[in-house]
Amino acid sequence: MGGESLSFGEVESRANRLARFLVAQGVGRESVVGLCLPRGVDAVVAMLAVWKAGGAFFCRLIRFSLLSGSGSCWLTVVRCWCWV
Repeated sequence: MGGESLSFGEVESRANRLARFLVAQGVGRESVVGLCLPRGVDAVVAMLAVWKAGGAFFCRLIRFSLLSGSGSCWLTVVRCWCWV
């Protein structure tokens, strides 16, 4: 299957950075974050970051991400955030 691999420390570091970003965006207890990411390292980091921010997540297929307004926040495959 190949793909990117990270050490536990690198996953922790990326997840902490993204969690801080999510908290700054208002994610916290009782927040729901939609994840619209392909399987891989970024999805694992995003899941961990949402938990660290205190929120819950649900996953959607990429093609449905813009059709649903549910979720207080969406994480997608946009690669402009500081954690990538």
